[in-house]
Amino acid sequence: MEASELPFSDTVIDLSNCDREPIHIPGKIQPFGFLLAVDVDTLTVTQCSNNTEEYIGVTPDAALGKPLSDLLTTYTLLQITTALQKDQLIFINPIELEFQNGKSYQSVLHIWQQGVLIIECETVRKFYLQSTDYYSATNHLMQSLKACHQVNELCDVLARNVRQITSYDRVMVYQFDEEWNGKIIAESRRPELYSFFGHHFPASDIPAQARKLYLTNVLRMIPDVDYVPVDIVPQINPKTKEPLDLSKSFLRSVSPIHVEYLQNMGVKATLVISIIINNKLWGLLTCHHYHEKFIDSKLRLLLEHVGSIAAYQIEMVENVNAQRHHIQVQSYEKEIIKHIARERSVINGLLHDLSLLLKLNSASGVVIWWENNSMGTGLLPPKEVIREIVQWLFTYHGENIFYTDSLQKHFPIAGRHASVASGILAIRLSQYEKRYIIWFKPETIQTITWGGNPAEKVLLLPGEDGFRLSPRKSFEKWEETVRNRAVRWDNSEIQQAHNFRNFLIEQIANQSAQLEVQNAELNLKVEEKVQEVRQANAQLQELNEELAQQNEELRSQSEEIASSQYRLQNKQQQLKAIFDNTGQVIFFLDTQANLLFFNKMAARNAQILHGRELIAGENFKQYFRTKEELAGFEQIFEQVLQGKSFVMEREFFHEAFAPSRWFRVEYNPVYEEEQIIGVTILLADITDLKKYVSYIEKQNAVLKEIAYIQSHEIRRPVANIMGLLSIFNYDDLNDPFNKEVMDKLHISITQLDEMIHQIVDKTCLIEEFERENTPPPTP
Repeated sequence: MEASELPFSDTVIDLSNCDREPIHIPGKIQPFGFLLAVDVDTLTVTQCSNNTEEYIGVTPDAALGKPLSDLLTTYTLLQITTALQKDQLIFINPIELEFQNGKSYQSVLHIWQQGVLIIECETVRKFYLQSTDYYSATNHLMQSLKACHQVNELCDVLARNVRQITSYDRVMVYQFDEEWNGKIIAESRRPELYSFFGHHFPASDIPAQARKLYLTNVLRMIPDVDYVPVDIVPQINPKTKEPLDLSKSFLRSVSPIHVEYLQNMGVKATLVISIIINNKLWGLLTCHHYHEKFIDSKLRLLLEHVGSIAAYQIEMVENVNAQRHHIQVQSYEKEIIKHIARERSVINGLLHDLSLLLKLNSASGVVIWWENNSMGTGLLPPKEVIREIVQWLFTYHGENIFYTDSLQKHFPIAGRHASVASGILAIRLSQYEKRYIIWFKPETIQTITWGGNPAEKVLLLPGEDGFRLSPRKSFEKWEETVRNRAVRWDNSEIQQAHNFRNFLIEQIANQSAQLEVQNAELNLKVEEKVQEVRQANAQLQELNEELAQQNEELRSQSEEIASSQYRLQNKQQQLKAIFDNTGQVIFFLDTQANLLFFNKMAARNAQILHGRELIAGENFKQYFRTKEELAGFEQIFEQVLQGKSFVMEREFFHEAFAPSRWFRVEYNPVYEEEQIIGVTILLADITDLKKYVSYIEKQNAVLKEIAYIQSHEIRRPVANIMGLLSIFNYDDLNDPFNKEVMDKLHISITQLDEMIHQIVDKTCLIEEFERENTPPPTP
């Protein structure tokens, strides 16, 4: 924007578009080095800084269009071309380049888009630290950082050690918050300097495009903020037709607004190192000096490593602390899960001990709102206020989770109860009913110390040549009292709420599925009775009433179709719940033997049955341990696809049980519209049944042996008696009494013989039963 385009005014104007300043293409560099832009294809200079004569004795006009071979020694050029051919520039940086005029410069090379090689050179200077000091300083810093268990402690160690290595007047660790405001959380400085520790700085101090550059170029140095920028000529690259992108350049000239910002602070030289965690700018390690100060490339490389080490250690400390908290929260969740399982009801399980819900995060109160009832514990607003919050959430926030640290911003009525409800974290447990769990946090009145008034951002001020952009001039302590705001919910608490909600929704769905099955069975019985009544009435009605009855039946069928469609939509979830609750292992394969579905029992026994975890979508053939098992499966699977079913018994061996366990394996085809679309495999543990059958067989064997022995033992005396009876001639027995005795004896012996025959017959039946119940051979 040109000054002539702006109306003149003595009033200070706050600009909102200064964060779009293209600071990555300034067209200038800092004067502590020089720059060459080279066409990679021809190795000729296409752009250069306007100070080449000062360094290599060649004017910019003479340098442009020259091949690098006219500027560099043969060996130096060979190093560059070799690295370019192998795409290994990163491995030679920094490199000392020797020019034709006999001078050498410490240099960094990198490729810009569309084949432009950027070469940045600076004077070779004596390294502050000897090589032994390099390793000693790095090792000491690493050991010191590893000993820290809190982020603030770690950052304090970092600031002190970096100031000791670099001798800057002030070293600060600057951390960003969620809104990109910054806070000084650690500082090491000369005793007489004013402290910025604990001060906050608004996001406008480091706008978005600057933060983006800090991700690209992790170390930036300004040896003298009062430098005169050096132009790049020509401004537009002949090959790309664009300004030269200096995002990765350490010589890149700084925004005039940032220069004036530092001048207003009284700073003469700076060095800034990015602290990047998970590809996000976590903060900055900022060094200030109140006189000119230059750090050479080797020490800068050391400080880049320091930044990486610090970022890694900060991430480790944060992860360890988060993991400790997560373990503690998991113990509370497990207790809640036990209560839900014991009560067989989600709501009753949650209400069993509300204090466990309160321990899941840093809230001071929690309430369960179930339709029109509320149950809570801790510091809570009145029930009517909770009712209004629930209605507001239900009406305007359909998302599964809602959280804020300032409820008044969204729901002004809540401001009257800020002392208990400034922050809320709510999870929604139904899309159709008002069912919520809401955690509350009280207001935390804070006094935030800013480094100057945060309302004073980049300004447009009248100057000698019209208007100019200017940063704020004051960095004195400026305090702001913040009300109606609670301590923020951190990311781990929000993620835990997501996971906890998903668990509760799954439990609610399982319970609903059970109720739906029961209701479906009841409805079916009622429908059968209704149908019987309709049929009886139809027989008694006149012919004209029959037509009306048929219409009624058609309407009933339409309703039944609609009901069937609804039930069909829920069928999959119901079947899943039923299959998961069965004691059998269930697999469902498609016609290519891909595993489409398996129940919880299958997942639980995966290691025993197959020696590995199950993954939906994988081919079931991968789970067989031997070629013989696989061949047997393929043979059966092919026949099942032809419409056959198989039932067999199979013995499995696993270290989890000894000596082995038996399973009944059943293969069945799955049809849809008379076409086979897949195969179900059901496995039932029959080990105990096998033991029982074995026991019965042993008992039967004993019984057969007893029957055999007894029958033969009884037959012998019976035969003797029958022989004796045959001797007698009944006609010679004149005595009636003797004749009667002999008759009775004959009848008893005959009955005894019949009993022996029955014992033998039963023995034969046992043998026949065993033959019929002998299991088929195991494939």
